[in-house]
Amino acid sequence: MAVKSSLEQAQPLAETPGRPAGRLRGPLARKDLAWLLNWGFRLFGLLLSIYLLSQGTKWISAFVFGTGFAAVGIGVFLTFRVLNFPDLTIEGSYTLGAAVVVSLIYNNEGSFWGNPWVATLIAMLCGGLAGLATGLLHTRLKINGLLASILVTTALYSINLHVLAPRALIDINDKPNIVETFIAPYQSLFNIQRVDPVTREWLTLAFFLVIAVILVVLFNWLLNTQLGLALRATGDNENMIRALGVNTNNTKLTVLVLSNALFGLAGGMLAQYLRYADGNFGLGMIVIGLAAVILGESFITPRTILLALLGCLVGANIYRVIFTGVFGLEISWGLVVMALLTLGAAALAAWPLYVARNRQMPGFIVLAGIVVGGIFGAVVVTWLNSVVHNLFNDTLDKALIFKAEQYDIRLVLAALVIVAMGIPALRNRVGMKTLKAGAIR
Repeated sequence: MAVKSSLEQAQPLAETPGRPAGRLRGPLARKDLAWLLNWGFRLFGLLLSIYLLSQGTKWISAFVFGTGFAAVGIGVFLTFRVLNFPDLTIEGSYTLGAAVVVSLIYNNEGSFWGNPWVATLIAMLCGGLAGLATGLLHTRLKINGLLASILVTTALYSINLHVLAPRALIDINDKPNIVETFIAPYQSLFNIQRVDPVTREWLTLAFFLVIAVILVVLFNWLLNTQLGLALRATGDNENMIRALGVNTNNTKLTVLVLSNALFGLAGGMLAQYLRYADGNFGLGMIVIGLAAVILGESFITPRTILLALLGCLVGANIYRVIFTGVFGLEISWGLVVMALLTLGAAALAAWPLYVARNRQMPGFIVLAGIVVGGIFGAVVVTWLNSVVHNLFNDTLDKALIFKAEQYDIRLVLAALVIVAMGIPALRNRVGMKTLKAGAIR
């Protein structure tokens, strides 16, 4: 009876969902450990972001691109997650938005059509028309959705070249753009003739962040309305929502138009930021969109629509930071040694977690052990790394194993998406093996 009562008292600690508040006096359960690891990973990501933003224009530009790609991530979320529709029109509609913007600004400077804001709105409209074409091929002509999007993307390649004609690339270095219209009030307010590059990047980041937040709030509101519920239901169970009297063809068209309008918006904004566009401007955009959605879901659990949309914003920035880090990456034996030592320190810091699971120690002791173990591990890694480098006279840093070239980046990003998509499956397999091992014992 004593054993049974103790088990009944311990049961709520392991099964109570949510944040483990008030449980630090008892032993840490598996959910508590997962909660600690998840929030530790998020805290590490936040601190790393703050550090990178302090490292100059290169990394600030990475976050500028990532925030600009938020519209791409939200568009892919609408098609792949909400509608469950494999839409590959993105590469054509993104380039179409960029081509329309630079063509209008270049050829109509000083007129209404050459206004950067008007050009950006027209780019959104053109992107939406591309999505409408894909939707009509699928819903009216009954062409497979994947094939319909490929056909539209193929046609858009020629259309984009016609929009840019007679040039293959249009440069708008000396033309106005929406980023400059955002920076101009800052210049007039502080009476500054020329903004330095770092300040310009910070202002551009602020501008793109405002646009991204507006999109997140707008689509969070839309997807929680009756129309939004119908759109979500179409992707979850099309037959059910059709039986309730909803025209699923119209809901598919709505999502495809909205998502491709976002692709056109992103293409138009980033073309003005880069000050050029060409026919290959949107090459690989589908990988970027998928990376934004999947990495965002790994970082922020999409329990609600708002969290899922914020995850798209965060995931796009994670993608771009990795992209910037991979570009020109050099892997030397010194880096390998440092990585092995860091893994050793992580194992040393994780030892209290193992003890907590096997000896049922109080939670506050485990947390103290994690902190002490982490500090001790960092000191040991630093000391061992200095010893190894002094032993080899710093030749390890000069002995390169691999240097990432420009053409390797797509391979690395594809591998990144594969790993991110495979994490849930690996996590489930490890979890099942743990349960089986516990049952055998």
